[in-house]
Amino acid sequence: MKAPIFFALWLFSSAIFAQSLQFAQEGQKIKSLVESFHYQPHVLNKNYSEAVFDLFVDDLDPYHLLFTQVEINELKALQGSIQSSIDEDTDCELIENLTLLYPKILERAQKKLEGFNSQKLNFNENESFSQDELLTTFAKDDAALTIRWKKWLKLFALYYGEDLVAEDSTLILNSACAKVHDKAINHFSCFLEDRQIEEEKVNALLSYYLLDALAHRLDPHTVFFTARQKQIFESFLSTEEETFGISFEKNEQGMLMIGDLAPGSAAWRSNLLHSGDKIKRIQWAEDDVVDLDCISPQGLEQSLNSDPRREITLVIQTDAGESQIRLEKGLQEVQENTVTGFLLKGEKTMGYMAIPSFYTEWAGDRSQGVAQDVAKELLKLKMENIEGLVIDLRDNGGGSLAEASRFAGIFINVGPLALSKDQTGAIEIIKDMSRGSIFNGPLVILLNGNSASASEILAGSLQDHGRAVIVGGQSYGKFSSQIVLPLDIHPTQPDLSQDFTNSNYLKVTISQLFRLNGGSSQTRGVTPDILLPDPKAPHITREVEHNYVLLPDSVVKKVYFQPKALPIQKLQESSAARRTASKHFEQVAQLNQEIIALEEQEIPLNAEAFQAYSDKKLTTNTALWDLVARKSEAFKVANNSFDESVLSLDEIKRQLNEQQKEHISHDIYVEEAFEVLCDMTE
Repeated sequence: MKAPIFFALWLFSSAIFAQSLQFAQEGQKIKSLVESFHYQPHVLNKNYSEAVFDLFVDDLDPYHLLFTQVEINELKALQGSIQSSIDEDTDCELIENLTLLYPKILERAQKKLEGFNSQKLNFNENESFSQDELLTTFAKDDAALTIRWKKWLKLFALYYGEDLVAEDSTLILNSACAKVHDKAINHFSCFLEDRQIEEEKVNALLSYYLLDALAHRLDPHTVFFTARQKQIFESFLSTEEETFGISFEKNEQGMLMIGDLAPGSAAWRSNLLHSGDKIKRIQWAEDDVVDLDCISPQGLEQSLNSDPRREITLVIQTDAGESQIRLEKGLQEVQENTVTGFLLKGEKTMGYMAIPSFYTEWAGDRSQGVAQDVAKELLKLKMENIEGLVIDLRDNGGGSLAEASRFAGIFINVGPLALSKDQTGAIEIIKDMSRGSIFNGPLVILLNGNSASASEILAGSLQDHGRAVIVGGQSYGKFSSQIVLPLDIHPTQPDLSQDFTNSNYLKVTISQLFRLNGGSSQTRGVTPDILLPDPKAPHITREVEHNYVLLPDSVVKKVYFQPKALPIQKLQESSAARRTASKHFEQVAQLNQEIIALEEQEIPLNAEAFQAYSDKKLTTNTALWDLVARKSEAFKVANNSFDESVLSLDEIKRQLNEQQKEHISHDIYVEEAFEVLCDMTE
């Protein structure tokens, strides 16, 4: 089992449901769009409805603390109404029954929670928390449900108590847990408040969950969202909004995490924040600490962006430890250069660029995007006579496929990059249409398990062309593409010029992508030429581990290109010799296995045993990230001459730049990429 499952907990405010959601009508629209556009449309039948039902109840009750198995069985008897409601345009019996039941379920949960207000939890009992049991099954009856509540509260009290002990070393965990009892109660109060909604909107809330489950059953990347959610999404991506550029999520421990980073924003440019980083504290420059108790992810984002103050400091917790990052609010200006090139100066001088996303100008001038910014930075690096270049695509979740194609064109002359197949079986060749390249020197691309979608397409294309050596961990395995369509669009004669102000939307998977040999990396990912153990592997849920993923396929299509021959075997042998001598990557692999073994254990709810378990996890993770962040002796990180002169005029940007350079210099994966480039230039 991976690290604990993460849930994105939304605040279902009245604004989300500005209009009533009619399940049958919206379900019919989803069905029509799926039949017309989805790469692998499924027939809405009994088996499909059963899977939709399972997704539906898991979304309604992610902790499995609301329903008993008896109630789930009674509701499951109504799952056939999902299909009949859509086919016959009738009210969905499942939703109608739940509309009456759900408020009562929440009320019961609230009473159970209140019952623990005065009840002292015993942390000397030899109990344990089994994720496999408590997150995949439901309590058999009311008494078992109460036991579940107690276990969840004890787990959270232990987590919060652990934080308190870290702040006050005079405390022991058992006594600290008693001090944070109210905080654990408050977490679940927040969870229940997130699900409370006006009586007249309960039907719409349940319809939303069921419609989203209907979409998610197709594949993990097909998603339903309301008109209001679309507006929020567009607002976040706006190039005109004053913002720090962060969206937030909550994990099952109630901790706020970094969700997405808006391309071009201060958070994005920092290259120090990543999706999944846990937020320990946020404070304004005036030392005013932001109250994070019981705030929704959306509420926090809106609060930060609407406040007239412009500087915040985020204290974040990652597997590598705790760090502070200062950000300055700014406009989302795509014209601003959002990619920074650095020099790695050692035995030879190499260039380095980290690309966290394949952003683009979604409307207007399509030339403004990541490829254009990389081209500008590359010209500056070439002025410094670099002999090779590292492109870091670790933690790059993708973005615009067209932008990835333009990006590839910087490094190859002209030709095919990948293949695409839609639901009709039509195969399209994705090409670099621009003749000529900007950089012809040695190229290394860094990947890890969070490198997905467009970043995988780029890496796979350049690997197929023999244009780049791929170094790092196996990539995520998402080789599909999606489009966002209004539900009110005509499925057979789509016209996006119409007014869809009041429409809901569907992000739908329309094609699977293939390598130039016709093979698929869907669910498999791109295999690096030099495969290194990935320090994030124990905490990554890759594409293949999700429910209802598209299965890898293959196509037959003649594609004409002339791959360049690279001395892969020689480079592998040199890399292996370095790794044998240093033992660093061997130790990473060993520590990964220890972390995975710890994650698969049941979590002890006895304070003494939990402390030992937690100390072991902390010690192992610290050892791993101390090893990974060892300072490089092979090179020093420097700015190019142009950037150095610009940074001298802006103290805030200079401080951020120093953080970035320090981060790059303490990374054994960048060091190995540098060494591979040196081998390539011998």
